[in-house]
Amino acid sequence: MTTSSTQTLHTREILDSHGNPTIEVDVQLEGDATRHTTVLYGLENIFSHAFLG
Repeated sequence: MTTSSTQTLHTREILDSHGNPTIEVDVQLEGDATRHTTVLYGLENIFSHAFLG
């Protein structure tokens, strides 16, 4: 597994379809690779699995 440096990180709070607060994250990595994920508040431990996995 190779690692890349983060170039930009953009986060925002949105509400899901049930009105629950949710974190939405866009990350641009070195070399123009991008990643996007959404995670319910309270699921921080799962964030790395959702984002990396």
